[in-house]
Amino acid sequence: ILESAAGEKFRLLIDDELRSATRRVLSVKAVTDSISPREIQQQIRSGVSPSHLATQTGISVELIEKFAAPVIDEIAYVVASAKAIRLSIAGARPNTTEHVEFGEVISGRLRASGASSSTWNAVKLDGSAWRVFINFTLGDQSHEAAWVFEPRKLTLAPENDMAIRLSTE
Repeated sequence: ILESAAGEKFRLLIDDELRSATRRVLSVKAVTDSISPREIQQQIRSGVSPSHLATQTGISVELIEKFAAPVIDEIAYVVASAKAIRLSIAGARPNTTEHVEFGEVISGRLRASGASSSTWNAVKLDGSAWRVFINFTLGDQSHEAAWVFEPRKLTLAPENDMAIRLSTE
């Protein structure tokens, strides 16, 4: 039974559609009370996982993932863009160069060294720069190589010793 401001009473049948709509409104309201969708997206960009954020805020992983999905797609795009940077390297014959993609070079060097289980990812830095990195296993040790990627300038700069080793011939 619903009552208007004027005192009129109405009878409302509650069906599955109304229940579902009410749950969505309450879920979004819960997010905006503890953490805003924008804050969720900033946390994901800075490297916090949806499951960790759900634990921190007490919000369901499914709801966090709803707001995180566009950022996860953005991160995948940044990684793909960085891996697609074209490099000029010395060719097989003197005075020749070959053009290869950064991701191919790094993956090839990792394969040649016997590395396994490599995973690319990125986190947003201040300004327009991103930190693009690859985690991999070499022997029984985990390693990370990281580069600073400027999407507007299409530049990559090694950030740690492992990235320098993988970036140089």
